Amino acid sequence: MMAEPADFCPEETEPGAVPSAEQVPAAFSWKDLFKALGIIWGIEIVLNVFAAMVMLAASGFQPKAMTLRIEYLLPSLVLSWIATLGVAWYFACRKYRFPILEAFAVRAIPRKTMARCLFIGIVSAVLAGVLMHFFATGEGYIVDLALNPADEEGGKPTLSPLFVLMLLMVPPLEEIYYRGFLYPALRRLAGVPVAFAAIVLWFGVIHTPQLFGDWVGVAVVTLMGVVFTFMRQHYDSILPSMISHFTYNATLALAAIVGSALE
Repeated sequence: MMAEPADFCPEETEPGAVPSAEQVPAAFSWKDLFKALGIIWGIEIVLNVFAAMVMLAASGFQPKAMTLRIEYLLPSLVLSWIATLGVAWYFACRKYRFPILEAFAVRAIPRKTMARCLFIGIVSAVLAGVLMHFFATGEGYIVDLALNPADEEGGKPTLSPLFVLMLLMVPPLEEIYYRGFLYPALRRLAGVPVAFAAIVLWFGVIHTPQLFGDWVGVAVVTLMGVVFTFMRQHYDSILPSMISHFTYNATLALAAIVGSALE
């Protein structure tokens, strides 16, 4: 395991001064973390309630007729990520006047490492796809989001382009939040083992409602959380995990598109 890298959270500096990576003590506190999470979760609750009201209105205010559609959730998801990254930026950068690239560990990596990350993402997606094809149950609301309803003439449901867009949009956002913001904060406050376990479990739990009932799918997502978090710690940068995460999702999206076209 690499030596403990510098995280964000510098001490107070002179107005206008830019702290360097060598001037980073444990200024970021539990209070800061809980405050940031409280704001983020509060915004997400409001947006989810709003999305639910939109879906209820679209069903003619008939709860039993409500359908979960990506068209209704994607706008609230975009707003949620804007708010989440805005709060993370404030606590990681603005409050302590710390450079954004250093705060979120956006550090350059060699080409060989980049190629390795691409390979890991593709191979992981292939293995996950095979595993879920044979053992997953296909339960969870993410299946409803992925498919457009069948037409009135009895056609089969088709893959939603908006769902594919979401698959490609989410990886960099999740990496910035989970392993760019939360992981270094927890590592600074509680140490590497606790931070590593917390982020992996957090990543798995947050995806569980999407796949609820499909425990093989939940296990696969959690395992990928282990892979991405290990890469973040090992390379001291979020670029490797971001590349692998994006490639993983892109490979699954491509497989879904090809499968949908062949049906």
